[in-house]
Amino acid sequence: MTTNSTDRLYQLLRDDPYTAYAALRLRKEPIYLAHHPDEPNRSQGKWLLSTYEQAVALLRQPTAISKRSDLTRPGGRAMGFDLSMLFQDEPDHRRLRSIVADFFRVQTVQRYQSLIDDAASELLSNLQPYGNADLISHYAEAIPLRVLAALMGLPMTSMAQIREWSLMIAAAADDVVVSTGEIVARLDGYRQMHEFIAHSLASAELLPADTLLGHLQRAQASSVINSEEAISMLFLLMFAGHETTISLIGSAILLFITHPLQMQKLRLEPGLIDGAVEEVLRFESPEQRSTFRITTDVIEICGHRFEQGEQLSVILGSANRDGIVFDRADEFLITRQPNPHLAFGIGRHHCLGRHLARLEARIAVQRFFDRYPAAGLADSPHWHRNGFFRCLASLPVVLEA
Repeated sequence: MTTNSTDRLYQLLRDDPYTAYAALRLRKEPIYLAHHPDEPNRSQGKWLLSTYEQAVALLRQPTAISKRSDLTRPGGRAMGFDLSMLFQDEPDHRRLRSIVADFFRVQTVQRYQSLIDDAASELLSNLQPYGNADLISHYAEAIPLRVLAALMGLPMTSMAQIREWSLMIAAAADDVVVSTGEIVARLDGYRQMHEFIAHSLASAELLPADTLLGHLQRAQASSVINSEEAISMLFLLMFAGHETTISLIGSAILLFITHPLQMQKLRLEPGLIDGAVEEVLRFESPEQRSTFRITTDVIEICGHRFEQGEQLSVILGSANRDGIVFDRADEFLITRQPNPHLAFGIGRHHCLGRHLARLEARIAVQRFFDRYPAAGLADSPHWHRNGFFRCLASLPVVLEA
């Protein structure tokens, strides 16, 4: 691949990702994405896999793969999420995941249903006096942050700061567009968030056991988890506990506004909402790429050989538009069956918070269109300039179009 064609593909990944994905799937060749020179990583870059077959093969790869992101840091220094369950191998991955798994089971997350309902109703009532509103800042962000506060055992007054740190971290996630300034800001966000979590865990007040902070205070006291693991776990859950759900809610509302036939189907059959949320997850995957894996030996994936020490990642947004698996893959169809999308991953590292994210999105979307069934766009929506996270920065809506 020539330098010019690589630059063109990078530009498409930034500005027109689904066109870039289609081109990559046709080639079926992995693309090498260089890390920014200021990225603290021992590797110069990572390989991106774009087809559904390649994605499943990597995500289910049973051997010769590690998730230990701290191995990629200069000097082996752990940062941010590195010591959380997401970036650990067995048996530590299983041990860490089991500590918090009960908080995210289907039955457990149902206790947040009334909180989500109440939040949606209140927020939508507050929009009533206005002819239009930005649904990201006034709705899609607010619901996950209220759930996160309850889940963590933190006051709502902490949420604005947590959101600010999360935006600093998310902005540096994509090597295609990241700048030196964003990498520096991310490191500052890591530091501040680490200090906040460490202080919260060390609080003399023992928080309720049915909150994640209280639960991990007790787990740390009984030596089930050490202090740095607990901080990293909370780091991950605070970030992932709202970032992708904001994306899911915003994308869902936009898709229904811009696909009136699908909206009509949902109005006629409200029971289609579960499948509709799954289709949003497929069509506009909140995480467009998986976190990387590191090869611990030479491996072959779908005919492609990778040497030991390579970093590999899946373009989830591309795999979820693969026409070999999904009929009419570039159409938003809420009755799609089956829908084996990979938005939450598969295998042992599949998303722990998937049931809570689905619940929040289902209620948020239903309540919005129950209250404002004629809503339309007031102006063009604006997406964050980020190829890793697919998230709207603003969604200006006319409430009574």
